[in-house]
Amino acid sequence: MLFCERRLHCNAFHVDSIRSFRLHPRGMTISIQRFLSALSRVFAAIPVALVSVFSLFFVGCGDSVETPVAEIVEAAPLVAFDDAVAGYQPRACGFDLDDDGVRGGASDCAICDGTTTDPDGDGVDEDLIYVDCAAGTDTPTCGTAAEPCGSLAHAWTVIADGAADGAEDIVCFRGTCDTEKLTPFGGVAGTAKHDGFAYPRDPAMLVGWDHDGDAIYPPADVDDVAVLTGSGVALLLDAQDDYLELAHFTASGYGRTEDPKGDADPRDSGFLRVQGGGDDPGALEHLYVHDVVLAEINRGRKSDARVVTLDLTSAVRPVSWAFENLDVIDNGGWFVLGVGPDAAPDAGPLRFRHLTRTTLGCNVDDCATGAASTAFFLRGYFTGIDILDSVWDANVGAWQPKPTGGPPGARFVAAAPCAQTWRIERNEVIDYKNALVVQPYIAGRCDGAGARPVHGVTFADNVVRNGYEPWAYGDVPVRIEAGGELAGETLGLADAGD
Repeated sequence: MLFCERRLHCNAFHVDSIRSFRLHPRGMTISIQRFLSALSRVFAAIPVALVSVFSLFFVGCGDSVETPVAEIVEAAPLVAFDDAVAGYQPRACGFDLDDDGVRGGASDCAICDGTTTDPDGDGVDEDLIYVDCAAGTDTPTCGTAAEPCGSLAHAWTVIADGAADGAEDIVCFRGTCDTEKLTPFGGVAGTAKHDGFAYPRDPAMLVGWDHDGDAIYPPADVDDVAVLTGSGVALLLDAQDDYLELAHFTASGYGRTEDPKGDADPRDSGFLRVQGGGDDPGALEHLYVHDVVLAEINRGRKSDARVVTLDLTSAVRPVSWAFENLDVIDNGGWFVLGVGPDAAPDAGPLRFRHLTRTTLGCNVDDCATGAASTAFFLRGYFTGIDILDSVWDANVGAWQPKPTGGPPGARFVAAAPCAQTWRIERNEVIDYKNALVVQPYIAGRCDGAGARPVHGVTFADNVVRNGYEPWAYGDVPVRIEAGGELAGETLGLADAGD
């Protein structure tokens, strides 16, 4: 079923009430703070700028003037995090070390400060390992704030000892660290449930070092630099990496290439990839990523199933993964590509909240049908996918996607065979050819004995705007596809009731 708020019955699905307004000229990319400031001024001056209609449609930008793409602005002003605001917000401290559900509280921000040994106050001194990629030295005993290690690989593979001793490994790093396929340990088992989601309670952690001890962490604090950089894939995780938290740093340049059509080792291309297989690959449970900037990951790359920022195509099931408050800048290829099992047990739940993603894919003159980018494509037994309170900008003023035919030049969400229980709410979706595509059937993809319908899709309170004039043939906000091997077969559609 596809559920939408303010429902009008329309055969097999319900149509949303979309609120939309003219505030985003074609080609314009601005920070959320500047956007909100402009929005408040417009609403103050023009109360009728907000138009509410009871059908799905795009608002074009008419003869709007081309505006240069904004540069990435460093040292953005820090304001109190507003949970009601969509998208990424620079935040001084996003930790919840005391597990009270409040991030950045008085007792949450004494981690990786060079002195505190029990940052979560549980009476156990954690295994804190400090890394300075510019001034540290890899030795058998490195890892204190006074004598930091010189590389993240050494910290995780030589100094860290895992969670068997009851103390989680916390790696605090600073500088620009050239690293590939980093493989951290998992943490101590246990979860804390907030807002209906189970976060790791005592995770192993990779954190940007608060070197100046002001409780303001990178990337918000420009005095503290913590950057991962490389050409392939930054993190390589497996089923032994349960209970892991990654926070307060920047990952830059992974997968970027001067030849967007090139296929040199394309599988190793992105921020995070899960590996593993076999008859019982298991699950990777309770991963939490927050307050991270992903800059130019796969920038300018063609759309290829092997060019993925968050690659969930392994046989290892992702279970209880949350990505919150991420700034994804100039991102090409697929953002999230997931292939779940064809039968129980399920992968999921997955939560994506307070993200801002600006796309920069390969131009159509260079990559033809590969001039495309999809934010989310999940098929198989995934259950519980939340995409909430985020800004998704196709950024078509900075690149030229394929405007006609398939695959869609820019697609926000594809709910594919067997994936169920989607909540897509309170997002801003800008210049995508399709905001939501429901694909109940793809031949050979979760269509065997265990096949189940795409069911429980909620698309509500989203703002969908499209001012990209070249889109043609199929540029609709929501598309429900048919399919199946039998004439008259209906897959995954049911009446939502009252």
